[in-house]
Amino acid sequence: MTIGPVPCMRRFRVTARRVGTDWVLETDQDPTFWIEVPRLTAAYEAAREALAAATSLPVAQIDVVVVPELPEPALDRFERARQLDVQIAELRAEATSEAAAGVQTLSKAYGMTIKEIALATGLTQGVVSRLLRAPAEDSQPLTVRHLQVLRQQKAAPDAR
Repeated sequence: MTIGPVPCMRRFRVTARRVGTDWVLETDQDPTFWIEVPRLTAAYEAAREALAAATSLPVAQIDVVVVPELPEPALDRFERARQLDVQIAELRAEATSEAAAGVQTLSKAYGMTIKEIALATGLTQGVVSRLLRAPAEDSQPLTVRHLQVLRQQKAAPDAR
Protein backbone atom coordinates (compact mmCIF):
# COMPACT_ATOMS: atom_id res chain seq x y z
CA MET A 1 0.00 0.00 0.00
CA THR A 2 1.43 3.32 -1.01
CA ILE A 3 0.50 6.53 0.63
CA GLY A 4 0.79 9.59 -1.50
CA PRO A 5 -0.50 13.10 -1.50
CA VAL A 6 -4.27 13.39 -1.36
CA PRO A 7 -5.56 15.40 -4.31
CA CYS A 8 -7.19 18.65 -3.28
CA MET A 9 -10.82 19.10 -4.24
CA ARG A 10 -11.77 22.44 -5.69
CA ARG A 11 -15.36 23.49 -5.06
CA PHE A 12 -17.29 25.74 -7.43
CA ARG A 13 -20.62 27.41 -6.77
CA VAL A 14 -22.46 27.37 -10.09
CA THR A 15 -25.63 29.37 -10.61
CA ALA A 16 -28.21 28.00 -13.02
CA ARG A 17 -30.55 30.49 -14.68
CA ARG A 18 -33.38 29.59 -17.03
CA VAL A 19 -32.99 31.24 -20.45
CA GLY A 20 -35.58 30.17 -22.99
CA THR A 21 -35.75 26.39 -22.83
CA ASP A 22 -32.20 25.89 -21.53
CA TRP A 23 -30.33 26.48 -18.29
CA VAL A 24 -27.31 28.80 -18.37
CA LEU A 25 -24.58 27.86 -15.90
CA GLU A 26 -22.12 30.45 -14.59
CA THR A 27 -19.72 30.82 -11.68
CA ASP A 28 -18.23 33.90 -10.03
CA GLN A 29 -14.99 31.97 -9.46
CA ASP A 30 -14.29 31.90 -13.20
CA PRO A 31 -15.83 34.85 -15.10
CA THR A 32 -15.13 33.17 -18.46
CA PHE A 33 -17.13 30.06 -17.54
CA TRP A 34 -20.51 29.89 -19.24
CA ILE A 35 -22.35 26.85 -20.61
CA GLU A 36 -25.89 25.87 -21.49
CA VAL A 37 -27.62 22.60 -20.64
CA PRO A 38 -31.08 21.47 -21.73
CA ARG A 39 -32.07 20.10 -18.31
CA LEU A 40 -31.22 21.11 -14.77
CA THR A 41 -30.55 17.44 -14.00
CA ALA A 42 -27.60 17.57 -16.42
CA ALA A 43 -26.07 20.69 -14.82
CA TYR A 44 -23.86 18.99 -12.22
CA GLU A 45 -21.95 16.68 -14.58
CA ALA A 46 -21.78 19.23 -17.41
CA ALA A 47 -20.40 21.89 -15.07
CA ARG A 48 -17.81 19.48 -13.61
CA GLU A 49 -16.56 18.49 -17.05
CA ALA A 50 -16.49 22.05 -18.38
CA LEU A 51 -14.72 23.38 -15.27
CA ALA A 52 -12.18 20.56 -15.42
CA ALA A 53 -11.37 21.54 -19.00
CA ALA A 54 -11.21 25.26 -18.12
CA THR A 55 -8.97 24.78 -15.07
CA SER A 56 -6.87 21.85 -16.34
CA LEU A 57 -7.79 19.89 -13.23
CA PRO A 58 -9.01 16.30 -13.35
CA VAL A 59 -12.78 15.92 -13.13
CA ALA A 60 -12.30 13.92 -9.92
CA GLN A 61 -10.90 17.03 -8.23
CA ILE A 62 -13.82 19.27 -9.21
CA ASP A 63 -16.76 19.59 -6.85
CA VAL A 64 -19.77 21.60 -7.97
CA VAL A 65 -22.73 23.00 -6.08
CA VAL A 66 -25.48 23.96 -8.52
CA VAL A 67 -27.77 26.73 -7.23
CA PRO A 68 -30.83 27.35 -9.41
CA GLU A 69 -32.06 30.95 -9.58
CA LEU A 70 -35.83 30.91 -9.52
CA PRO A 71 -38.07 33.76 -10.71
CA GLU A 72 -39.44 36.11 -8.03
CA PRO A 73 -43.13 35.17 -8.57
CA ALA A 74 -42.33 31.52 -7.83
CA LEU A 75 -40.18 32.42 -4.80
CA ASP A 76 -43.03 34.58 -3.46
CA ARG A 77 -45.43 31.64 -3.76
CA PHE A 78 -43.05 29.31 -1.91
CA GLU A 79 -42.59 31.88 0.86
CA ARG A 80 -46.38 32.21 1.19
CA ALA A 81 -46.70 28.41 1.35
CA ARG A 82 -44.09 28.31 4.13
CA GLN A 83 -45.99 30.98 6.08
CA LEU A 84 -49.23 29.02 5.68
CA ASP A 85 -47.52 25.85 6.94
CA VAL A 86 -46.48 27.75 10.08
CA GLN A 87 -50.05 29.02 10.56
CA ILE A 88 -51.45 25.51 10.11
CA ALA A 89 -49.09 24.15 12.77
CA GLU A 90 -50.06 26.96 15.16
CA LEU A 91 -53.79 26.41 14.53
CA ARG A 92 -53.40 22.64 14.97
CA ALA A 93 -51.66 23.20 18.32
CA GLU A 94 -54.37 25.67 19.38
CA ALA A 95 -57.16 23.25 18.36
CA THR A 96 -55.53 20.45 20.33
CA SER A 97 -55.11 22.71 23.35
CA GLU A 98 -58.77 23.72 23.19
CA ALA A 99 -59.88 20.09 22.81
CA ALA A 100 -57.74 19.11 25.80
CA ALA A 101 -59.33 21.88 27.86
CA GLY A 102 -62.78 20.72 26.76
CA VAL A 103 -62.07 17.08 27.58
CA GLN A 104 -60.59 18.04 30.95
CA THR A 105 -63.67 20.17 31.71
CA LEU A 106 -65.99 17.27 30.89
CA SER A 107 -63.95 14.96 33.11
CA LYS A 108 -63.32 17.20 36.11
CA ALA A 109 -66.32 19.54 36.21
CA TYR A 110 -68.96 17.12 34.95
CA GLY A 111 -67.52 13.80 36.15
CA MET A 112 -67.71 12.13 32.74
CA THR A 113 -65.67 8.97 32.12
CA ILE A 114 -63.29 8.52 29.21
CA LYS A 115 -65.83 6.28 27.49
CA GLU A 116 -68.62 8.85 27.94
CA ILE A 117 -66.45 11.68 26.65
CA ALA A 118 -65.46 9.60 23.63
CA LEU A 119 -69.06 8.73 22.86
CA ALA A 120 -70.25 12.32 23.30
CA THR A 121 -67.48 13.97 21.27
CA GLY A 122 -66.67 11.45 18.55
CA LEU A 123 -63.07 11.18 19.75
CA THR A 124 -61.57 7.77 20.34
CA GLN A 125 -61.02 6.66 23.91
CA GLY A 126 -57.27 6.71 23.26
CA VAL A 127 -57.38 10.35 22.16
CA VAL A 128 -59.51 11.30 25.16
CA SER A 129 -57.09 9.49 27.45
CA ARG A 130 -54.08 11.30 25.96
CA LEU A 131 -55.84 14.66 26.22
CA LEU A 132 -56.61 14.01 29.89
CA ARG A 133 -53.08 12.85 30.79
CA ALA A 134 -50.91 15.40 29.04
CA PRO A 135 -50.82 19.15 29.49
CA ALA A 136 -52.60 20.84 26.59
CA GLU A 137 -49.30 22.02 25.04
CA ASP A 138 -47.95 18.44 24.87
CA SER A 139 -51.09 16.83 23.45
CA GLN A 140 -50.98 15.15 20.06
CA PRO A 141 -52.94 17.01 17.38
CA LEU A 142 -56.49 16.05 16.61
CA THR A 143 -57.10 14.59 13.21
CA VAL A 144 -59.35 16.25 10.67
CA ARG A 145 -61.89 13.45 11.24
CA HIS A 146 -62.11 14.28 14.95
CA LEU A 147 -62.70 17.93 14.21
CA GLN A 148 -65.34 17.11 11.57
CA VAL A 149 -67.25 14.89 14.02
CA LEU A 150 -67.18 17.62 16.67
CA ARG A 151 -68.36 20.20 14.13
CA GLN A 152 -71.21 17.94 12.96
CA GLN A 153 -72.33 17.27 16.53
CA LYS A 154 -72.28 20.99 17.32
CA ALA A 155 -74.30 21.79 14.17
CA ALA A 156 -76.92 19.05 14.80
CA PRO A 157 -77.16 18.38 18.56
CA ASP A 158 -80.56 16.68 18.18
CA ALA A 159 -79.17 13.97 15.85
CA ARG A 160 -78.47 11.66 18.80
